Amino acid sequence: MTNEPNTYFIDRDGTHFNYILNYLRDEGDIQIPEDIRHCVRKEMEFYRINNHFKLDDSATIIDHVNSLKQEIELAKEEINKTRIESENIKKEFNSFRNNVISGLSSILNPFTFEIINDWLDTAKLTFQLLYRASENFPFSGPAFHSACDGKGATITVIKTSDGCIFGGYNSQSWNSPPMHSNTLPGDNKCFIFTLVNKHGIPPTKYLPMEDCKNCVGSHDFMFGYNIFGGCDIQIGEKYSFQRFPRSYIDTTGKGDTTLTPTASFTIKYLEIYKCT
Repeated sequence: MTNEPNTYFIDRDGTHFNYILNYLRDEGDIQIPEDIRHCVRKEMEFYRINNHFKLDDSATIIDHVNSLKQEIELAKEEINKTRIESENIKKEFNSFRNNVISGLSSILNPFTFEIINDWLDTAKLTFQLLYRASENFPFSGPAFHSACDGKGATITVIKTSDGCIFGGYNSQSWNSPPMHSNTLPGDNKCFIFTLVNKHGIPPTKYLPMEDCKNCVGSHDFMFGYNIFGGCDIQIGEKYSFQRFPRSYIDTTGKGDTTLTPTASFTIKYLEIYKCT
């Protein structure tokens, strides 16, 4: 060809030409090393076959697809983990709700039971309904003692006719003391609490004063049933009163209107639960 006039021979470096041949032969199904990919692209552009070289090389596409697959698998694992955790939480909630009471409470719901559970510093508790009174079925001292004496720790919850909800925790078993007894059995683990009140105070428990370790109460038909403290909460068959804070510390500063606006109140519902 050198003897032909006006004829030129251009010698092209064939270092990467084998990749071009393999690419054309295998219809693009090849992997090109990262360090020479740019050079191979330039060769394809020279031979005008760059239109076949799609989306930044087949190797890049494969790597990208594999990366996406890994991300999808990780996302699936996270979704499955979240689903399992959600199911476990649901099971725990249903178990807690089912163990709270054998029948439906007229005062509390699972969330307020959980608040009380947290106050007792116990991981899990079951609340078993022992005794219930209401406007239609008034409180009875003998019926109460028949249902609650000797049953261990209990929670008493009262809802008044004007919507206040309060009560107390007795860490010991109730008993039936002699008539007109001034004995106040109990210990410093007992406490009074408010759940709903006229001041908008959030659910709060009130601990006994330092000099009031006997913080439960005794049964007296004449003056009522001193359920917590020195008449802090007094339940009677005819009349009920609260005189908080007699034996418990008023940490919210509302004094004798903390639990109810007035000293006397009318019971709408009263429920006593065994705590186990």
